Amino acid sequence: MKTIYYIAFEQRRQLTGLVVFFFILLVLSTVSEAQQHSANSLFNYNRLDFNPAVAGASDNVPITLYTRQQWMGFNNAPRSQYISSHGYLPYNIGLGGVVFNNITGPTRQTGAKIAFSTHFNLNETNWFSLGISGEFYENLFDVTKLKTGIPNDPAIQTEVEQKLAPDASAGVLFYAKNYFAGVSVTNLLRSSYDLFNDYNNFDNPIERTLYVTGGYYFELEQDLAYKPTELVKKTIGIPWQVDFSNQIIYNDMFWGGLGFRSNLDGMLMLGVRYKIYELAYSYDFNFNEIKEYTSGSQEIILRFNLNNAIREEGSSYGRKGKMFNW
Repeated sequence: MKTIYYIAFEQRRQLTGLVVFFFILLVLSTVSEAQQHSANSLFNYNRLDFNPAVAGASDNVPITLYTRQQWMGFNNAPRSQYISSHGYLPYNIGLGGVVFNNITGPTRQTGAKIAFSTHFNLNETNWFSLGISGEFYENLFDVTKLKTGIPNDPAIQTEVEQKLAPDASAGVLFYAKNYFAGVSVTNLLRSSYDLFNDYNNFDNPIERTLYVTGGYYFELEQDLAYKPTELVKKTIGIPWQVDFSNQIIYNDMFWGGLGFRSNLDGMLMLGVRYKIYELAYSYDFNFNEIKEYTSGSQEIILRFNLNNAIREEGSSYGRKGKMFNW
């Protein structure tokens, strides 16, 4: 009897902690005022970048290489690259990391994130996880690549300015074989990257952003499946951004899809899996005012899905049932 009571108490304590965690995330997400993070069409492949609770939620150990060229046709248009990986460890612990590089004109931001998560079972096939990540950014500004309206502008006194800044993110994820749903907040510390703060009374922090994401895997026929997914981003002071994608998967190997973004971007996506290898491509079409100046944006992802023996059924530290790997 005491054992049953203890188990019930632990489950109630875990769920209470989850509710409190949700409340903290929502409160934190309502006190920011600026910047929007860059768009990402293949967001299903980089969920670890904005939700640390994803660490350890896959059956395998994915190693992901990503590159995005935004607004092709513009000189010095934004470009992004990253490499990430995560895996499930004993005692329901997940661990992951991301190394990234973002370049826009004279500015560059490089950094790394280390994500830690803990996983709880709702029942034999449904789970949720809580995650937090620590992050470090190096922000660089190269004045030699900047043309100013005033020659020898006194506001800019050095050729290259660098600054290191820490930050953190937190999130929660529900997942099983055929679905996932998550909420997260990035840039909890609102780290500042005002590089010339020594000379100017100017504050320019990276504002917090709320992410809500989800997806479902529908098995239509023996070799055919349909997967709709969505990503909602919100930074106070900037309109909501909603991404929605539809994928048709054939034989658990080939897939194609269409998507749209609330800023009137459309996406065409293709992908293929073979054994441990996976390749995905996305092309964005602009239907807003910027379409006259750019031919679009594109992303390429290469992933290696390595085996994780700890997650196999029968392992003393594993769990039963296939997790959401699509």
